[in-house]
Amino acid sequence: MLATLTLLLGLLGVLSQPQGHVHAASASRVVIHDCADDDQLQMAVAANNASSGGATITFACSGDIKIDDGTLMINKNLTLDGNEQHVTLDGQGLVQVIAVNGVTFTLKDLTITGGSSSLGGGLINNGGTVTICNSTFTSNKAGVNGGGILNGGTMTIKESRITNNTAGTGGGIFNGGTMTIKESSSITDNKAQNAGGLFNFLGGTVTIKESSIANNTATTDGGGLFNELGKMTIKESSIAKNTALFGGGLFNQAGGTMTIKESRITKNTASDGGGLFNNTGTMTIKKSRITDNTASFAGGGLFNTNGGTVTINESRITKNTAGVGGGIVNNTGTMKISKSRITNNTASSDIGGGIDNFGGTMNITQSRIANNTARGNGGGIENEGMMNITQSRIANNTARGNGGGIENFMGGTVNITGSTIANNTATSGGGIANEFRSNTVNITGSTIADNTATSGNGGGIFSNSGTVHITNSVLRDNHPNNCAGTTVFTSGGGNHDSDGTCHV
Repeated sequence: MLATLTLLLGLLGVLSQPQGHVHAASASRVVIHDCADDDQLQMAVAANNASSGGATITFACSGDIKIDDGTLMINKNLTLDGNEQHVTLDGQGLVQVIAVNGVTFTLKDLTITGGSSSLGGGLINNGGTVTICNSTFTSNKAGVNGGGILNGGTMTIKESRITNNTAGTGGGIFNGGTMTIKESSSITDNKAQNAGGLFNFLGGTVTIKESSIANNTATTDGGGLFNELGKMTIKESSIAKNTALFGGGLFNQAGGTMTIKESRITKNTASDGGGLFNNTGTMTIKKSRITDNTASFAGGGLFNTNGGTVTINESRITKNTAGVGGGIVNNTGTMKISKSRITNNTASSDIGGGIDNFGGTMNITQSRIANNTARGNGGGIENEGMMNITQSRIANNTARGNGGGIENFMGGTVNITGSTIANNTATSGGGIANEFRSNTVNITGSTIADNTATSGNGGGIFSNSGTVHITNSVLRDNHPNNCAGTTVFTSGGGNHDSDGTCHV
């Protein structure tokens, strides 16, 4: 058996010296010639552990090596290099395949499959430094956390695939350390109760760059990704076709900080938060696209709740669908949207085609809310909280109910400054509907034009509750009239009301 191991610098063994001294080789290279002989790899790893470490074990054979006699325990620095020979290390559904214990370990050109453990079915990193390159983790399982991988150290994954693994939490990966996933890596088709693809927890840091998170499933939260009490950065990556009850693409939980840059969140599905769900966390989205996501209930593109904070800059939220809040739901959270487009979203059963703001605070600046549709009220925006709209355009939105551009409802306040509300359509309040309880609408330096109310009640503005105060603004060419309703419209002066129906 040992004869089949090619010793290039010694099998991590003892080299005799002329003086009779011996020492362990510190940079050995071991070649496995017979992949059918399962013991060879175990013996080579054991020899490395017994030495000063630092070996490279490589392969001159292809096929499956059964790891069923016990986990490969990596206790000294080691490289396992598949040498492009299509070698698979198979735990046979009986054992965890690899455990790294506080050392430096590199895995290259290998497939890890059939691993089974409560923690880290394929591989567990206990405080080590691990690099995974051009490798595949598939069909591993963990009863608790990390079906494919559990990382409690430092890990870099590049040009690799984490696919078809299962766990209670973190079907593909569970991270509590520092992890970088890059260079066209993919996390796909994994399943878990929470975090189908990857779970980042308790001070863990994850950076995902130029990679794909796709087709993962969570029974509860975070189909693709779940971040809780950790930090996650996603750049130049795709999160697509993932499914969960909450947060189809990803779920950001209390204490979690998430940054998304130059990425696409697309075709994910959930009950709430088809693309993204932010629950009490902090989320920043920049130069990204949230498109074609679906929520059966609320927040097709994004759902922000429980005091969560979301900042969106230079991004597009488009073609998302939900029963309520086709593009965005902000439920008692805080959101800032700037230089962005919320377009072509649909509230298929109720309110807020583009945005539904319920009890939250939203600041929209230099943005466009356009071509959204609601089956109920608020084609562009449904507001039941505090909303500030500045230097923005709300246009071509449609509501079957009231408020084609904006519906302000249930004590909401809307401040519109330097903006345009145009070409929107609704039953009443083609541009703006101000209804029910002590609502407030303040319009300053803005234009309300070419909106339509199909019932004849306030093509530009319909208000039957609260106050509407207009200053230095233009109301013109709304159909059949600029203003209607029982509210007294008040003026700060400097207005142009083309048909006089607003009395300002």
